[in-house]
Amino acid sequence: MINGVPNRISSLFVESCKQGKGIGKQLLEKFEIEAKACGSSYVSIESSLYAVDFYRRMGFHQTSDIVNHMGLKVYLMEKEL
Repeated sequence: MINGVPNRISSLFVESCKQGKGIGKQLLEKFEIEAKACGSSYVSIESSLYAVDFYRRMGFHQTSDIVNHMGLKVYLMEKEL
């Protein structure tokens, strides 16, 4: 499941038993295609600490140190399209 607006992903989840099978990558790639079609030049996300490596592999870079967002520790990350 992926949710957001053209330049910002608000959530991306893959059921734990299905992780590591390319599902998250496919969801992200489709989101990026649609964001670009809507005129976005970048996509941003507030990544949980455990998902940072996934987003780095997908071409995102950190734009902040750890931030407390609604009680969760996250990194702000962004990718140019």
